Amino acid sequence: MALLLQRYAVHPAFIQVLLSFGRNVHISEAGSSHICVDARDTDTYVSYQINYVEEKKRKFIPWSWRHTGVYHHHHHPGQGKQGYDLFILLQPNETGVLDRRILSRLGILEESRPQPYLGPVQGRDYPVLLHSIVLSSFICNWRWYLRHLGDRFGEYNDKALVALPEESTPRESYDTVSALRDLNDSALRAELCCRGNLDLVSTLKLAIASSLGMQSPASMKQTVRGYEALESTLQGHIKSCEELVPRIRNAIDLAGYTLSLHNQLDTAKVDHELRDLISHLKELQQDSVDDSAAVKIITFLSAVYLPGSFIVSLYGMNFFVFDNDARQIVIAKDFWVFLATWLPLTMVTGLIYVLIVWFDAWWKRKPFRLFQRPEKEAMSQLETQAVKGGDVKCVDI
Repeated sequence: MALLLQRYAVHPAFIQVLLSFGRNVHISEAGSSHICVDARDTDTYVSYQINYVEEKKRKFIPWSWRHTGVYHHHHHPGQGKQGYDLFILLQPNETGVLDRRILSRLGILEESRPQPYLGPVQGRDYPVLLHSIVLSSFICNWRWYLRHLGDRFGEYNDKALVALPEESTPRESYDTVSALRDLNDSALRAELCCRGNLDLVSTLKLAIASSLGMQSPASMKQTVRGYEALESTLQGHIKSCEELVPRIRNAIDLAGYTLSLHNQLDTAKVDHELRDLISHLKELQQDSVDDSAAVKIITFLSAVYLPGSFIVSLYGMNFFVFDNDARQIVIAKDFWVFLATWLPLTMVTGLIYVLIVWFDAWWKRKPFRLFQRPEKEAMSQLETQAVKGGDVKCVDI
């Protein structure tokens, strides 16, 4: 490329077009066409870049971003001398629409691919025709690309409008928001490229109008009208992007609200489970307090009866006699006295405990339960809620 630039004395402005090329249209180059129109004596230089989209019929990425660079050097030395037009085209591939249209216009078969050449009569109008071929080959693609964006937006917008927070999952809402944001970026990028193409067409229209000054007015008017039609088309595409972007943002807000409702519903569910868990914990704590009170009562009663028990134990030693002849312990005949005293005293103690427990339940307005365990189903439910409560705490942490 350096040898080519040096040999044909290419204008330095074309270097900006060369540096903008890459694997894809960079965001910093999307709104700029790098157009340069320079006239020096008998030479005219035109250099620009056009950004566009191209349909690839692929499943996941059906459209690709492309850019084409154009350089035109018109040399008109004057009478008696031969002039020439130099064109340099930078294209992403050799099988594009522009390549086929240029070869078809030149009357050259694609199989042979000889050096393109035009006669003096054909070469007079071809520079203007070449710029028209370049612009018409790519600017019309924006219509179908914007329609593609509109169809995608309609699909995601309908999904966002009918989605219910109770039925859809947070993952589905997040995917919808992500797809809409990507769609919004594509629409903004398309708007930038269309504005850059509009500036390109406006500048080329003035340059073409000045170069056609020596030709018939009818030919000049027809060419200028074609550029005016392209300007009107691009202005319509820009307005379509300006209308599409706010609608996409509204759909993003709606999908974002749905995602927020998911979080609120999950928070409410967790709060309800925590309330149930706290209620069961309170009941367990109250039961523990009641059991502790009962233990205290039993301990108090044991302490009351302990002296008497000690005396009875001393007294009860007389009911057992060791027989030396038989070499064994013999129960005395008056042992019934011990039983007649011990059994009523034990029954009175149990009755006092039952009365105390009943009075405590009546005073606290609770159902009276004596030696009653919770049911198995209720215990399993309580353990499940306790486990859920533990998971909730881990999430909050």
